[in-house]
Amino acid sequence: MRYGARLAAANEALGPRLKQAALWSDMAWLKERWGGPLVVKGIATPADARRAVDSGADALVVSNHGGLALDGAPATLPVLQSIVDAVAGGIEVYLDGGVRQGSDVLRALALGARAVMIGPELLSLAVGGVAGVEHVLEMLRHQVDIALAMVGAQSTRDLDASFVRAPREWAIAASGSYS
Repeated sequence: MRYGARLAAANEALGPRLKQAALWSDMAWLKERWGGPLVVKGIATPADARRAVDSGADALVVSNHGGLALDGAPATLPVLQSIVDAVAGGIEVYLDGGVRQGSDVLRALALGARAVMIGPELLSLAVGGVAGVEHVLEMLRHQVDIALAMVGAQSTRDLDASFVRAPREWAIAASGSYS
């Protein structure tokens, strides 16, 4: 089956389900039936992070779904630290989106993400197969090593928010107002 046909079949099967809004009250039902750790993706606000914790999530993913869910949704890095603060160590926080190079990995880890998700491996798989993925991952690892050296850290465990601009400063810089 060609990709277009597979996509059409998936849309036909999932379309009605995707039109239904998931509710926080569905989390207990889902967690009970799943039986494993429940990771909630698509968290973009501290309030939703707290709801995820209160609803039984074991981890959450800060993500704006590539901005596809809502045009103009906030970028993930500027909201990350406020979300990490909101869960106060109660669950792990991962970051999805905005990771394009090794320094982005360091920013996310410094702001409290436990791990980051990357996307370039999909394109590298399509273009170069397994060797393409290995190349991209090695390049990213090398960039992380260089970024660590540039900030004077021995390991990602040495990072904290003092290594990057805080989200408040990003907002000020983006607005152009420093008063």
